Amino acid sequence: MKPSEMKERAAAAGLDWPAVKAIYDEMRAAERASIERPIEARRIAFAALGHGHGGRWKLANRHATTDGDLTNVRHFDDVARELAATELPELGADDPAAELWALVNGDAPEMPPAAETFERALDRARLEAPRAPVSPDDLLPLPLAAYTADISEQWLRQLVKDGKVAGFRVGRCWLVKRSAAESFKRHPTAGRPRKEAAPF
Repeated sequence: MKPSEMKERAAAAGLDWPAVKAIYDEMRAAERASIERPIEARRIAFAALGHGHGGRWKLANRHATTDGDLTNVRHFDDVARELAATELPELGADDPAAELWALVNGDAPEMPPAAETFERALDRARLEAPRAPVSPDDLLPLPLAAYTADISEQWLRQLVKDGKVAGFRVGRCWLVKRSAAESFKRHPTAGRPRKEAAPF
């Protein structure tokens, strides 16, 4: 997701972009920190097992990894006990070989997609945003808001339901914040589906 798209999404939701960006950056830093140790642990484990890379280790021990039998890997128990006592105490003392086996045979940890993190950042920014009192003049019925935003009522209703545009339902009527509807004039691509290119 591009920063310009993120800004448009924040503006369409009526949120302050610097606040959303700060939350997003904090979440990405936490996600990065959460995978650093598992990646380092895998590097240490593969080096101790005699291979600098997981692919090489799995290729050299494909018979064991295919069968799921760690007893076919020479000195695996000894390496696991040594690592648990020194560099990888997270393997534990109960069954370090099983923990090491899960570590080297599992998938390498990855950062979640940026778009997913941004959605969570938007949700948190909505919860943390200061709530100013809303006057009746700040709200538009859905048909008028759609006219103001220059989009269809159905599309605007879906955006409000998805939380991408500030609004809510009262009984059978939908009300949309005037500022959110007007932001579509300033950000004409925000929340709109992409048009398919013409074949000719």
